[in-house]
Amino acid sequence: MSNLKKIGNKLFKESTELKSHDVELNMVKSVESNSKKAESLFEQGVKEIFSAIRIIESAIQTLKKSKSIANKSLSEGKELEKLADKIGADLKSSTEAAIQNAFNTIIAAEQSIKDLEKSKATIQ
Repeated sequence: MSNLKKIGNKLFKESTELKSHDVELNMVKSVESNSKKAESLFEQGVKEIFSAIRIIESAIQTLKKSKSIANKSLSEGKELEKLADKIGADLKSSTEAAIQNAFNTIIAAEQSIKDLEKSKATIQ
């Protein structure tokens, strides 16, 4: 019986060691797999940053065009107001609203451009 007990203990010890090796092997595989996933996600994130920068640059250009057109509209609107004053005429409310809208657009575009340029600088 003593021999059987010794054999049983040896088998149990070897079985435990094999299980320990399996756990270690699984941990190695997990570390390698997670490392590859992390690297892949990082690369995807970097690509998305460059894409975001291009989108921000495009938005800035669009806002600059908007501001330029609004400046032209505001300038023309002020000239129109001067002419109306000279001849004693009143501007249509829609014209006055358009002049105010041009002014508001300039202010909003300037702030948006400033914000986007700050965001772009932060992510570069």
